[in-house]
Amino acid sequence: MDPKNLLPDIYKIVNETIPVFLENEEEFVLEIANKYRLPYETAQVIIDLFFEEMRNAILDNKKVSIPSWGTMHISSPISDGNIKMVFPKFKLAKQLKKRLNEPR
Repeated sequence: MDPKNLLPDIYKIVNETIPVFLENEEEFVLEIANKYRLPYETAQVIIDLFFEEMRNAILDNKKVSIPSWGTMHISSPISDGNIKMVFPKFKLAKQLKKRLNEPR
């Protein structure tokens, strides 16, 4: 089932009204910039593009899989009159789940 058929205006809604947002984004960008010796602005562009491409792939009904982290996809998009619902799914990678459950 193609979510574009059920939610034809989802791209416009998401791209125009919902920016990609990371909690503590500034700290994350600064950490990446420092670790890889990049200018802050370059690290910001790389991170923004990465998450934008992930979002676009998910909206294209593709699975996004990041080894050792997990898999994301849309499950059963629904359109009922004016109500549009998308159900994002995330499956944690076994390795990460194991690490998170280890005693500290």
